[in-house]
Amino acid sequence: MYDIYVGNQKCLVFPIMCNAYVKIGYTENIPDVEGTPSDTTDDIPYGLWAHEGSFSFEAIVTPYDINGETNPRDRVASVVTEQVMPANITSANRFSHAYLPQGDRANYEMLIFYNSKFSISLVNDTPNGTASNSIYTGYISNSPAEYKIRVSYYDSSTVTIDSSTVFVASKERLEELGNNRYNNSLEGFNEDGFREFDDIGHAGESITNANTFIVGLNSGGFPYVPITSEIFTKSGFDFTSIGRVTGYGNGNQFVFADNLSISNQDRLFVESYKEPKYVHDTHHIAVSYNEISKRTSIYYNGVLVGSGLRASSSPVFVLDRSDIIIGRNTASANDTPSGGIFDPQWTANKADTAKQFMGEMHEMSFERENKSKYTHLNTLVPKYSETLLYLRFEEEDL
Repeated sequence: MYDIYVGNQKCLVFPIMCNAYVKIGYTENIPDVEGTPSDTTDDIPYGLWAHEGSFSFEAIVTPYDINGETNPRDRVASVVTEQVMPANITSANRFSHAYLPQGDRANYEMLIFYNSKFSISLVNDTPNGTASNSIYTGYISNSPAEYKIRVSYYDSSTVTIDSSTVFVASKERLEELGNNRYNNSLEGFNEDGFREFDDIGHAGESITNANTFIVGLNSGGFPYVPITSEIFTKSGFDFTSIGRVTGYGNGNQFVFADNLSISNQDRLFVESYKEPKYVHDTHHIAVSYNEISKRTSIYYNGVLVGSGLRASSSPVFVLDRSDIIIGRNTASANDTPSGGIFDPQWTANKADTAKQFMGEMHEMSFERENKSKYTHLNTLVPKYSETLLYLRFEEEDL
């Protein structure tokens, strides 16, 4: 059997720097039969809110890069800025910094599905760093965001289960013509023609069994080499690590943790910045819960990537009798700036507190049985007799 796709798949887009969500309202779907809207304990729920026990959740999504594009190393992502957060902008009057400050992008969590008893989210697993020295002081964006999947249960205490990092940026990148950083260097390419390493300069002296040496840096200097950067030398297409930079000495010196030997004029390299190629693809994620064992299993593109247990004393799984929100954790107007780009509300970092999703959602389903195999990864095929929720965010459905 073959799946054939023509053209671009339509989707529901949560743009970079948005305040967007889809709400499945509890009160709009569950009638208040006793005339006590503030008391949900006497309601007679049905569907998703009535379900108890095991379940399977699936979604096809495309996350965007919330770490942001960096300037010093010319990431090719500049051509896909609609899917990449601006970076290296720390002024308080800049929209992107006010929306989500640089320092808050590490470990940023963005929600796919939220109820006050349960949520599924993506968590940025690539913290940014800071480098300071006498030549360069500033913020270093060292990588596009890479995400792990998180499942959270909000019982008497929060139980969090994470996958491994599954949305991974690619180190292999095609070189852009006209990239002035590298016009004078044809080094750093692998055998397939991708640049994997950046030529930062050369050793300015020969040393034997020492941990400090002078370097002659290319244009850009120390922004290329934040502390903890791993330095490589090259022979043919082979790159060999000589260690990590732990500090800077006087007169353009690198300081390493361990002693090493190097020859004068040896070319020096660091790994190229990665590219967030995942923003061009769809990704299947799934969460399966077994009520008997209390085990939650997390799948990415059909592969088991994480699992964990709720406590044996945990109550039977059931959603709270409250709204289901897709894309963030609140639909409150108090959490959405309303006074324009420089609204003072932005200073409260609403994106971080609301856990705003930025990316694309294609399909989503919630079934009343746990699964261990997921074979349809490009589109969802829920078993309709078991389906509690199925959302298809195609153009004709919006």
